[in-house]
Amino acid sequence: MSIATRVLTSSEARTALPSLGAEIEREGIGFAPVLFGAHRKPVGAIVSVALLDQLESLLEDVVIAPEIHERIERGAGEASMAQIAEGLGLDPADFE
Repeated sequence: MSIATRVLTSSEARTALPSLGAEIEREGIGFAPVLFGAHRKPVGAIVSVALLDQLESLLEDVVIAPEIHERIERGAGEASMAQIAEGLGLDPADFE
């Protein structure tokens, strides 16, 4: 399923870029991504920065999820704040 409603040729996208920018400013996060590529075969997307920010946050979660799961399985992350501070050479009393 794609949230993009338009697929343009690369040439059409280049020509439409100023008007697409104006649309993004008007619609913000509600702007539907526009796909583009040679012969309308999508190779890229034009998205709002607001959507990109949300996507980056979600992708970061997806990327780190396996590592977090592994740490939980190993029992890592069970240390107290004082133990973490001490391990970093800091005074645990500063974190009570």
